[in-house]
This record gives sequence, structure tokens and C-alpha cells, in this order.
Amino acid sequence: MIIVSGFIVGLLLSGCGGGSDDPYTPREISKEHQGLSLSELKSMASDISYYELIGHPGEGIVFDVSNRRLIENVEKHDGTL
Repeated sequence: MIIVSGFIVGLLLSGCGGGSDDPYTPREISKEHQGLSLSELKSMASDISYYELIGHPGEGIVFDVSNRRLIENVEKHDGTL
């Protein structure tokens, strides 16, 4: 039983890993935004809501980082926020 449990845990740990590319890793601050105050940054920001950003249909779907459709919708707004 212990061996089977260890095997299952090992499979879960190896299966939950994955690619080394993390699309949500913080990026370096661009030169045009460095040194700006918070109010200056807010005035430049878009007014898109979180739900619009992830393409949330409002039907109880949660943001799932492995959902390719949601990732593509977030990437559409890259550089506009």
C-alpha cells in the first residue's frame, strides 16, 4: 500500500510539472514606464476589466492558467495595460 501510494504521488508530481515557459512571469519594466508615479501610470492604463481581460463569460468559469483560450485572450492585450 505504501509503495502504491508513493507511486501515485510520484506520478502526480511529475505530471503536474510541465514546460519551463511561464506566461505570467513578471517582465522587466519598459523604459517609458520607469520612474513614473502611480498616478501617472494609472492615467496611462487601459480601463479594461479583469473579466474582459480573461474573456470571462460570467457563467462561473474560473481562470485556469492551463486553458489556452484564456491565455490567448490575455496575450491579445499585451502591452496595452
